[in-house]
Amino acid sequence: MNAIIILIPVVIFILIVAGLVIGLKLGGKRLPQATWQQGLKNAFFTLMIVLAVAGVIALIPILGFGQSIGNGFAISFITILIASFFFFFFNWFTSRRRAGKVLVDIIPYPNKTVSLIGAGLFILLGFTGGYSVFWRTSEYAWLISSVIGLCIGTMQILTAFSRIQVCENGILAYVDLVKWKKIESFSWADHNRETYTLKLRYRGRLPGFLRNGAIPVPVEKKAELESILEQYLPMPPASDVRNYTG
Repeated sequence: MNAIIILIPVVIFILIVAGLVIGLKLGGKRLPQATWQQGLKNAFFTLMIVLAVAGVIALIPILGFGQSIGNGFAISFITILIASFFFFFFNWFTSRRRAGKVLVDIIPYPNKTVSLIGAGLFILLGFTGGYSVFWRTSEYAWLISSVIGLCIGTMQILTAFSRIQVCENGILAYVDLVKWKKIESFSWADHNRETYTLKLRYRGRLPGFLRNGAIPVPVEKKAELESILEQYLPMPPASDVRNYTG
């Protein structure tokens, strides 16, 4: 019985990873290269930042309360996850409330089915105790694992039902509303027969590679979208458009 309990989370985790890889490959075939490459870059840099923050937070229980390194990082990641969930949930609803009238509905979240299946697997992994590896001896281990699974699954579900929309007050990119004043300029990158890549340069003090974004735009919506963007955003100089690879 113990072996089965251990194997179930392992199997589910493998299915989750397989599903995400398949979803990425399917999405990559439909989206222009510049779109999914920029998405991967942003995901990588975000992961590095999260790991760095997790390391700093982990020092508090390790050095301050004598916890093991494993428990320290576990507590750190749980703290980040819960904080991320509440921020995500708050941002998802407030962004839609502040977006204003939809001017152009660009595209729904790609691979919605894969995302929903992944959400179900994350939740199932939580209810089977897959996230409680560091709290096996705690009476709250199952509860902690279930909460983690529900948090991740809920974020996946909300993301799956999100869309990219150009609104009166900015661009609603699935979850987050990017206000017009936060966008420095836009340009068009490579495309395939179905989709263009809209590249955005954000304002801010962050390094350039952290201020780039890419949005897939169906061919039939490019002209309408460009006319709206030109009312709100400046095009970069011709040299910047040629050299802007993100």
